[in-house]
Amino acid sequence: MDKIKELNTLTKSLFGFGIIFLIYGFLSRIIPIDLFWESKSLGWALIFIGLISLIYAGIEKREKENKKTILNKIGIGFICFMLLIQVILIITIPNTDAYEASKQYLTQSTELKKEIGEITGFGLIPNGSLSIQTDSNGKTGNANLNIIVKGTKAYKSVNIGVFKDYGEDWKVYGMN
Repeated sequence: MDKIKELNTLTKSLFGFGIIFLIYGFLSRIIPIDLFWESKSLGWALIFIGLISLIYAGIEKREKENKKTILNKIGIGFICFMLLIQVILIITIPNTDAYEASKQYLTQSTELKKEIGEITGFGLIPNGSLSIQTDSNGKTGNANLNIIVKGTKAYKSVNIGVFKDYGEDWKVYGMN
């Protein structure tokens, strides 16, 4: 308990809101509450930023004691690198043909419409993996995306796989 009291207000707030958003994100899927499903992603981001703040406070404390801080600095660098990659993916994925093909497929899926009603939108923060290769034959690639689909009856987190072969458009090969 003393360790928590030592934390500054910013660090406590980041961890607190991060945990609240994470709990809400998980509960909103279990109960279900069809509002702000993006809270899980935001919660993780706040916890990682809180971790940076915590490590930075450790650096300041260690420097006052004339101790080495290289591992702390490496930790901050690693977390910043992970957050940077996530931001790049959050910006890049929605602007790809793979994401557009996935959205089009989901919009036309009668199975999904029976489950969640008419589709009213998609989540703001898609995640997953995307791999595109370009060579002299053209482009090929695959993507496994996790997209929040918002319907009139419910929300659903959908994992969808798409594939592109040379000279063809992106095609869905699996959804769950």
